[in-house]
Amino acid sequence: MNKEQDWYEKINKHITMLENQSGFLDRKKWHFPLLSRLAKRVDSYSDECQECHRLKYEIEVLCGYHANSQQTTPSNYQSYQTTIKSIVQHLKRKHRLVNEKQNIKRLVSASFLFGLFFIMLGYLLFNFGITLLALSITIPALFIRVIFSCTVGYLLDLRAKRRGLVI
Repeated sequence: MNKEQDWYEKINKHITMLENQSGFLDRKKWHFPLLSRLAKRVDSYSDECQECHRLKYEIEVLCGYHANSQQTTPSNYQSYQTTIKSIVQHLKRKHRLVNEKQNIKRLVSASFLFGLFFIMLGYLLFNFGITLLALSITIPALFIRVIFSCTVGYLLDLRAKRRGLVI
C-alpha cells in the first residue's frame, strides 16, 4: 500500500472506531457514514484536484472533533456541519457527483407541485359547473405524475449509481 491508499484506510478505521464508541444519537448527529463516503471520494480525486488534496486535511480535522463530543461547543458543531456541506458542494460542483436518491426527491416534489396546479385548475372548473372534467383532471393527474416522477427519478439515480457518481 502506498501512502495515499494508507490515508483512507487510516481515516476509515478512525471513523469506524468513533462510530462503534458512539450511541445512536451521536452517530446520527455526526454523520459518520457520510464522512466515510466523503473521505473515500476525496481520496480518489485528490491526485488530480488540488482542492480535494486540501480537503483531505479538513477531513482529518473533522475526525478530531469527536474526541470529546460531550465537550463540543455549538460553534464547533456548526463549523463541523459547514465543513461537511462545503466538501459535499465541492464534490457536486467540480466532480458532478450526486447525493443518494437526489433525483427522486427533486422530481417527486416538482411533479407534486405540478399536480397541485392541476388540482387548482380542477377546482376552478368545478366552480364553473364542469364536475366530471374537474374530477378527471385533479385526482388521477396528481397520482400519475408522482408515480411517473418516482420511476424516472429511480432510473436516473440507478444510472448515476452504475456510473459511480453517487456520494
